[in-house]
Amino acid sequence: GAELPPTEAGANSANKPFIIKVGKLRGVESQGMLCAGRELGLGDDHEGILELPVDAPVGEDIRKYLNLDDQIFVIKLTPNKADCLSLMGMAREVSAITGAALCAPKWTPADVSIQDKLKVSVENTNLCGRFAGRVIRGVNPKAQTPDWIVQRLSRSGQRSISPLVDLSNYVMLEMGQPTHVFDIDKLTGDLSVRWAKSGESLELLNGQTITLQGPDSAGKIQDAGVVADQSDQGGVRQSIPGIRYFLDFDGAVSRALGALPQERDASGAGYRRLWIVLDPTLRVLRVFPFLENGLEQESLFEYLKGLPIVDMFAGFQLQAPILYLHNVFESEFCHRLIDAYNHHGGELSGFMRELEGKTVGMMDRDLKVRRDYHIKDEALIKGAYHRIKRRIFPEISKIHQFKVSRIERHMVSCYSADDGGHFSAHRDNTTKATAHRRFAVSINLNADFEGGELQFPEYGSRSFKPQAGAAVIFSCSLLHKVLKVRSGRRYAFLPFLYDEAAAQVRDQNKGFLSDVILDNNQSP
Repeated sequence: GAELPPTEAGANSANKPFIIKVGKLRGVESQGMLCAGRELGLGDDHEGILELPVDAPVGEDIRKYLNLDDQIFVIKLTPNKADCLSLMGMAREVSAITGAALCAPKWTPADVSIQDKLKVSVENTNLCGRFAGRVIRGVNPKAQTPDWIVQRLSRSGQRSISPLVDLSNYVMLEMGQPTHVFDIDKLTGDLSVRWAKSGESLELLNGQTITLQGPDSAGKIQDAGVVADQSDQGGVRQSIPGIRYFLDFDGAVSRALGALPQERDASGAGYRRLWIVLDPTLRVLRVFPFLENGLEQESLFEYLKGLPIVDMFAGFQLQAPILYLHNVFESEFCHRLIDAYNHHGGELSGFMRELEGKTVGMMDRDLKVRRDYHIKDEALIKGAYHRIKRRIFPEISKIHQFKVSRIERHMVSCYSADDGGHFSAHRDNTTKATAHRRFAVSINLNADFEGGELQFPEYGSRSFKPQAGAAVIFSCSLLHKVLKVRSGRRYAFLPFLYDEAAAQVRDQNKGFLSDVILDNNQSP
């Protein structure tokens, strides 16, 4: 039989924030759980239960057996210290600062025994000043990467791909020399280093095929938080504390912020490296161009020290521009909606993104965990519609001079603490198939839960938790998030409102709605 590391009741899952509890499975009491590697925080694999080697000593602490009590140093570098983006680079820096001896690795260069050569032409020398390579034969691509290398890569944020790719990444992290491994049997003709041509496709290492956009969207300004390279969309993480990215494929954000000239430059040159200080509403406060050796940073940080705390950026605490209405749904009607959800159950809910001209449904539990039940009962649909029409429509008309005539979605949603229910910061009308939405409505159906509050980051950290039957109404253009539910379940009725003019926009854009659903949590 297999040797497996059991997880006992009371433990926390690593990739889904829930506590493993005692339960029954087919009538048999379960005191724990057998988990996949990702659920234990040991890599990205979640296709099956983590199996240990057959010689793993039974009863030994899994932390000791897998050497999990390792120490990881997270070093935050300034943009001018790219030479420190490796173990050897950091060693040089420490040696220079402290005077300690530098213990550089030593090796004997391999003699050239293969005379095969591949011609390389560099079409854009401003992008690549030198390109060097070497032909290596007799490699077994099906060999397994040693576990100790896989572990070190994983703890450095690199996923194991294959032995050759893993070794390339390992050398890059150790020595600071990026390399790329090509399969020479799959290469046709010579190597050419150039900008991508618009419409070309590229298969990434995770199996995803992307369409390249050409030089106008090939530049990237990661230091400024702007990513214009569409191939990076799978690698840009929103989970790094304090770091966010704009996906700027057409350069519009870069031009608006002055990082690109207003006129398009076909060569791709002209990017300026800038520190841009924004207030929470994304308005520019100050711009600091990069100087040689990072000399601008002292002025930048001095300026930041003088700014008020985020919640007081306007001089006082702002109220998000929302409507807060009590008694939209009565208690009895709230219970009817909750009962309908509990009777039918909910399906995992995704979100919309633009992809190659289509509005595509996406599933990513790092960004959103919620389950929805779309109501079929006509009596419940009519009951919700008439209450919203009578108690919300007039308030929107009075305050915003906007005549609502239509409702999109009659559904009950559930954010549960059991699976870490939440929704990261987003706007509700950023795709062609959602552009018609004007107002979002969030009606809480219960109050016996903790967490799950609405928050509007552009207006500070204040959060909102309506009473059962009360509603928060806001523009679909507002950035908002739902905080993680810490205990219990939050049930909510979540429609969108719009008018007849927006209904025409919706009809015109129906052709952009794709039936494809992409799950970012599935392994390639």
